[in-house]
Amino acid sequence: QMNKKIFIRAISLDITRKCNMNCPHCFRGEPEDENMSTKIIDKTLDEISDYYIGMIHLSGGEPCLCEDKILYLANQIVDRKMKVIGLGMITNGTIKSEKIKMALSILAEYFDKIKKDSWYNEATKKLLDNEKEFKNINIEVSTTWHEKVQIDEVIKFYQLPYQNCWIRPK
Repeated sequence: QMNKKIFIRAISLDITRKCNMNCPHCFRGEPEDENMSTKIIDKTLDEISDYYIGMIHLSGGEPCLCEDKILYLANQIVDRKMKVIGLGMITNGTIKSEKIKMALSILAEYFDKIKKDSWYNEATKKLLDNEKEFKNINIEVSTTWHEKVQIDEVIKFYQLPYQNCWIRPK
């Protein structure tokens, strides 16, 4: 039996349904007191472990309310040597978390390291529209209810000293 490589452009994980805001543009409905379990994270990673993944997008609710799960996910991606090219997250920009900053740093280092792996170039050609513009970590701050000063503080807090990270207001 021939092994066929499977390339998936993006996978979204609703890491939580909790939210600390009530933005009028949100299509998620009312927040709920639910978080994705580590068991579900593990099962999902088990199921996609043989695939080449362009981006894992974290959404919710407000993903930053689940800092432990995001750190767990980052460590699992690295420990399992997942063939993932990047991570994206949309946040409301109200939470500054050292654990999430640590998770992003872990992933930024991993993404820098895997660029040397044989599968990386093939995957980027198959999965990315514009390889030159691509950043491995993309965090977008939704700006509906916030003051510019608050948004600037959060963006500055999450800035990492890596060229493969992109953090901007949406």
